[in-house]
Amino acid sequence: MIDLTNLVKGKETRQIDIDYQTAMAAKNTQEIYEVNSKLLELQAAKSCMNLEQQKKTNQSLGELKEVTSHLTESMEAINKNVDHITHQVDFLADEVTDLKLEIQQGFKLVIDILEKQHSQLEDIKNFLSRPYETAVLELRNSANYWLLCGMRDSGEDQNKYFKDSIQLLNQCLENPVGKRDYVVWFQKGWLLWKHTGDLNKAEETFSEARRLSKPKLDLYYQKSLRHLAYIQYLNDKPEKAYQTIQQAVNTCKDDDHDTLFDAARYSARNGYKKEALKYLNQCINLRPETSVTMFAEEDFICS
Repeated sequence: MIDLTNLVKGKETRQIDIDYQTAMAAKNTQEIYEVNSKLLELQAAKSCMNLEQQKKTNQSLGELKEVTSHLTESMEAINKNVDHITHQVDFLADEVTDLKLEIQQGFKLVIDILEKQHSQLEDIKNFLSRPYETAVLELRNSANYWLLCGMRDSGEDQNKYFKDSIQLLNQCLENPVGKRDYVVWFQKGWLLWKHTGDLNKAEETFSEARRLSKPKLDLYYQKSLRHLAYIQYLNDKPEKAYQTIQQAVNTCKDDDHDTLFDAARYSARNGYKKEALKYLNQCINLRPETSVTMFAEEDFICS
């Protein structure tokens, strides 16, 4: 009898060989029938096994598809989260940049404030370290305030304002530092001229302002010379006025019309016609209207 065990184990034999061997080996029809039945059972079992395997395969494919779908959804969610995180990171980066800029600006502002405070503290320290100068400065500023008040007013109030200013200026001059303050001397000279009318004392005072301001050759030096020359002119000292204004001409700017005009006046008063004309021509070049206003000066008409 044929050993069909190999068929069950998967060792297939060609059907024609099986039929031949079966026909040769079978003793009767019943045996052939049994063999065929056995073969059919084996084939049915094989088919069932194949179907079961296919079913498992399909089930695995379904599970794989489900897992793949789940993975796809997970990847989409991850990508979405990554995009969100990227957006947040970009936003935070912008915020950090803005914050950094604000901090830098804040530090700059603090530095500016500290530098300003340092400068103010230095001024205060210098102010307090020189008590004489501090006292003079306070008195001079107060005197200047009342002087300006008097210049803006008239009548009795003006006289009182000027007296207050002179009193404060005299206190400045009692101070060893204030005594060398040419601004104080100049302001007092102006008050002696305009308020008290004491031209002799005004001349002495303007002369002292000129002397003290000479080392610096600043604006007060020019103003002191011009006022001194004018007081000398009013005191009928035309030659002194001419000599004084020459000092101002030598140190003034080329476009200082007023100083040049004073020089022309005092030159004419002393009979220096050529020099007077030279100064007048300079004045006319600077201010053409001088060619008209000059005739309001008696010294130019008489000369």
